[in-house]
Amino acid sequence: MQEWHETILKTGGKDGKPLSARTVGHAHRVLYKALQRAVENETLSRNVASAISSPKVDAGEVEILNAEQIALVLRKLAGHPLYAIIALATGMRRGELLAIRRDVDFDAASVRVERSLEETAAGLRFKLPKSKHGRCTISLSARTVAILRRIGASS
Repeated sequence: MQEWHETILKTGGKDGKPLSARTVGHAHRVLYKALQRAVENETLSRNVASAISSPKVDAGEVEILNAEQIALVLRKLAGHPLYAIIALATGMRRGELLAIRRDVDFDAASVRVERSLEETAAGLRFKLPKSKHGRCTISLSARTVAILRRIGASS
C-alpha cells in the first residue's frame, strides 16, 4: 500500500503527472471502503488498506490581501471584463456572506467572518465557517465601504 501511495503521488495524474496528497487520500478512502465491503462479505479475510494511513495533507496557510494589495489588483484589472466581478469579490463563501450580521467595521474597512448560514432539511441554521482558517478578517477597499454605506443608508 505504501508503494501504491508513493507511485500515484509521483505519477498517478493525467499524462503521468503527480497527484496531490489530498487526491491520493481520496483514492485511499475509496479503496479502503471497497476492501472493507469485501471483508464484510467474506470475500477477503482482511483489509490491507487499514494497515496504512493516507498521506498527510499539508494545511496551507490562507493569505488574505490587505487593502493596499486589493487596490493594486483593481488598478491592474481596470478595463478588464472581469473587473466588476473581482471588484465585488471578498473571497467569502455564499453562506458566509449570508451570515453577516454586524461584522462589517466601516471605520477599519474590514469584515469579520465568524459564521456561515447553512440550509438543512430542518431549515436554516448558523454554523462555524467551513475551514479552520475560515474565521478571519477581510480588508475592504474604500470603494466597497462606500457602496456598503450607501446600501445600509437606503435600507
